[in-house]
Amino acid sequence: MRRFTFIAIVVLALISGASGFIGNAIGPGVLHPTNLNPERLDEAKQVFARTNATRTDFTVRASDGVELRGWKVVPPSANGDWVLLFHGVSDNRTGDLGHAEFLLRHSYSVVMMDSRAHGESGGDMATYGWKERYDTVAITDALYSTEKVRHLYAHGVSMGAAIAQDAAKRERSEIRVASAGIAALEGEPAHELACEAVEALGLSLASHRAQGLTRAMMADAALVLAVTKRHRDDLRSFFPNDVAKIVSFDEVTGLGDLVDPFGDGPDAFARTAELLERGMPAVLAAMRAR
Repeated sequence: MRRFTFIAIVVLALISGASGFIGNAIGPGVLHPTNLNPERLDEAKQVFARTNATRTDFTVRASDGVELRGWKVVPPSANGDWVLLFHGVSDNRTGDLGHAEFLLRHSYSVVMMDSRAHGESGGDMATYGWKERYDTVAITDALYSTEKVRHLYAHGVSMGAAIAQDAAKRERSEIRVASAGIAALEGEPAHELACEAVEALGLSLASHRAQGLTRAMMADAALVLAVTKRHRDDLRSFFPNDVAKIVSFDEVTGLGDLVDPFGDGPDAFARTAELLERGMPAVLAAMRAR
């Protein structure tokens, strides 16, 4: 029995030592991956020439201050949809040129970034999704603030696929949005002209139904966005314990109050929809900050 115990201790010690040796040997290569593939700049230029696409440099500051570098590439007949392309480990933004060319030929615009600790982007180490998911949020916010985005998609290879999936899960779980009013007609569908204005942006209000704002909804909310400053002041008087979370659209976006287009024609509804779209990057940033 003693002999068996001694052997078991020796085996465990050997396993522990081997684990430490292996970790020390491969750890630096995993956290600080070598850029095995050079930038395929000539190939990239050929792809963009074949598709008549326009490439512009795109630099984004991550939440921890790391500078992320890449390109925005737009085809001549862009359909308004964008795709974030994520490369694999030890690669760079030019690692997915095949998919980029396919998408550009089908009128999709693409964002091709070097992941942190890869290519020309900064960062001390690759974290395989832990920090990269926040990088994706920063890239998305920067894209929406500089371009008119109808729909946003993501495609990744190897490590890039994991980053895309993780970022998508985070976005779904992090933010919930609800609409409610002080004097809403419970159960009423959206106005026909509002539906048309939103459809022009590639969205739908078909399932929307009006509802009144309740104390339970207010207690559950992290941020309450009022359409005008007067609306904000009314809400603050009704809910004095929740003043800090009640802000106006103008306070968050700097774009002024949202004018209610009810009673006006299609152009008024379209202007309101456009203003909402322009303000969404700032609104999303405010929601995440909560």
